[in-house]
Amino acid sequence: MVVISRAIIVQFSEKHPDAFSALLKWYEITKESNWKDFSEMKQKINSKKEYHETMVVVYDLMNKGEKNLSQKELKQLSQLSVAVEKYEVDVLGLKTLKPPKSITEIVELKLFEHKMTQAKLAEELGLGKSKVSEILSGKRKPDLVFLKGVHKLLKIDAGFLLEHA
Repeated sequence: MVVISRAIIVQFSEKHPDAFSALLKWYEITKESNWKDFSEMKQKINSKKEYHETMVVVYDLMNKGEKNLSQKELKQLSQLSVAVEKYEVDVLGLKTLKPPKSITEIVELKLFEHKMTQAKLAEELGLGKSKVSEILSGKRKPDLVFLKGVHKLLKIDAGFLLEHA
């Protein structure tokens, strides 16, 4: 989608030279974009304020629940999510979360999500703290009691646990 040509920017800047550098920067950004319509143009986040405003919209949509969103809202949520992720990676330096590849990684992730410590996990599973520590540090193989426990308590997929045990 062509929004404006460089020639128009140059013509405008002849009358308004103070606007040239900002318009040229905007032109360079838009030239690299592949927008299909004007709604997609608004999906680039350029400041912390825009990021926070976008996150409010994302949270509002998410709080409705996916099943309650219209097709237009689903598309909007998808576009906003891409813009947010790009801003978080490019500007805030946050890395995208990679899926866990081991039992230790998934248990640590689930502990974080549940705001639970290894000690609390051991207590809930009825296991010794040292045993849980040894399993999560790789010094000891997880046994059936541990695997069944983390499956039930932390809701870890049984298939994942069997595949990585």
